[in-house]
Amino acid sequence: MRRIFLTLFAVISILTASAQLPVPVRDGRIEYTGVVETPNVSGKDLYKNTKYYLTHAFKGANDAIILDDSTSNTIALKSQVFVPMEIQGSTSQGNMFDYRVQVEVKDGKYRYTISGFGGHSVNNNQYQGTSNVSFDGSGLDKMLEKLNGIADAKIKEMIIKSTNGMLNNLNEKMTTLIAQLNANIITKPNTDF
Repeated sequence: MRRIFLTLFAVISILTASAQLPVPVRDGRIEYTGVVETPNVSGKDLYKNTKYYLTHAFKGANDAIILDDSTSNTIALKSQVFVPMEIQGSTSQGNMFDYRVQVEVKDGKYRYTISGFGGHSVNNNQYQGTSNVSFDGSGLDKMLEKLNGIADAKIKEMIIKSTNGMLNNLNEKMTTLIAQLNANIITKPNTDF
């Protein structure tokens, strides 16, 4: 099973290199970014709404505001998400992805960037520490060598299918996060008791 996880990351890099990933990739990195126009909403209000949303929506032990700069109107948060991968009928395996959400605001618009994806393989929802995942574009040659070392075509096919499923799941989670982020930044938070 450990070999499958190590090979899995090779497949991720191969798919990245061939631009067949179900997630947005720039230079070997997964990155979601967008600019949202918000006519008639001040940068001050957007900043306040962003800060309120991030501090209230992300309350887990691994969630933390890492940048809160009212001068540049930028807020950034680090968080984690478990993304399952179905292998032999089990979805308790997958990756615990670390990621970063950054929001920059100006009068009438803001830009969000979700990036910095990396993490560890997970088995039975426990950190295994055996395989690191990084979407920084490094190590592609080594990963390709590992995948090419697998002679069994069925195993390669299973790994590619499982990887695509996991990345589709990651994409769904990030798409939901972006929708929630956008809905909460634009709308004034309800701070009444």
